[in-house]
Amino acid sequence: MQKKILQELNTQYLPNVLIAGSEVESENSPLFQHRFKEGQDLIYVCTNGACQLPVTTIKAALELIK
Repeated sequence: MQKKILQELNTQYLPNVLIAGSEVESENSPLFQHRFKEGQDLIYVCTNGACQLPVTTIKAALELIK
């Protein structure tokens, strides 16, 4: 996850939200398996063990969260 996206998400008040990211493919963590796409910044919003389709903008991610 680009640091710019992370910094912008951290400016929002998001109680009970965990933000995790990776800049490289990681098969060691189930959270990141099959979610890394080279050259793309994808944001997944997951609740109750299920993830929505990835979005590419912070605005779209915030709409899924709120």
